[in-house]
Amino acid sequence: CCYEIYVKAVLREEARKAKAAGEGAA
Repeated sequence: CCYEIYVKAVLREEARKAKAAGEGAA
């Protein structure tokens, strides 16, 4: 029931971290 929601949440969090890291590096 909840695995897909969990995956979407993880992917969105990873994308947010990657975006923040990219902006910090740039």
